[in-house]
Amino acid sequence: LKDVHARVSAACSDFEKNADPRAEAQRFKVFFWAEVFRPGEFQHVHAHTGAPCAGLVPLRVPDEGEDGAVQELIIEDPRGAGPPFGNEHRVRPRVGELL
Repeated sequence: LKDVHARVSAACSDFEKNADPRAEAQRFKVFFWAEVFRPGEFQHVHAHTGAPCAGLVPLRVPDEGEDGAVQELIIEDPRGAGPPFGNEHRVRPRVGELL
């Protein structure tokens, strides 16, 4: 877990520097939790209010289904769906990748 903690802390620091290079460096508290999803289950749209960044590290990713379906992470614009917002970012996670 020390390696994951170091990777997450570095990613948060990089995010902060890119968001506002003039800002003072912040100390981050890193919290870990585990969620297990069975085939067909998913996480409903939610927000991490108050968190400067949030991410995940998949420990297992299902193979492509018989119907060609693949597991995707969809990050939606938290400001809403109406223009000029409403963007989404789709990622096909890989095991061990920090997203």
